[in-house]
Amino acid sequence: MKKVIIVMLALVLLMPIISLAEMQSEQAEKTVMRNQAMTGHPNLLKYMKELGLTEAQIANIKELRIGLDKSMIKIQADMKAVKIDLKGIYGQRAIDFNAAREKILQLSKIQSDLALEMINTFEKSYNILTAEQKDLLSKILSQPKPAVMNEAKEEKK
Repeated sequence: MKKVIIVMLALVLLMPIISLAEMQSEQAEKTVMRNQAMTGHPNLLKYMKELGLTEAQIANIKELRIGLDKSMIKIQADMKAVKIDLKGIYGQRAIDFNAAREKILQLSKIQSDLALEMINTFEKSYNILTAEQKDLLSKILSQPKPAVMNEAKEEKK
């Protein structure tokens, strides 16, 4: 009876930790999407007409984007694998909290690697632009942006 109570108590205490790991994973996926928007990659292609990008520039930027997308798929798979490992750690009868800490740190490293990959790709894309295009991009991006709802409605049109 004592063992059953201890196991139930352990499960009750672990539920917030498991929930935290799941929230971190969900947050990581949201961060990926938010970082994509913040890196400027969509903006460079979104504003290709305004920037007067050449066909060669467009092709190079698209090639960089494809490389980033491939990297993101791998990184997201790594994040999911860590999350599965973390669930396995939490599901053990005798939980190894040091192993759980290591997995959390590993997840954080993967997330920071993703952010750096995005920044590096944006830098490479940015360096494809001419000085005039960089100035124009700066002006475009400094303009106030419409509300997210308005952007979503415009994209559907």
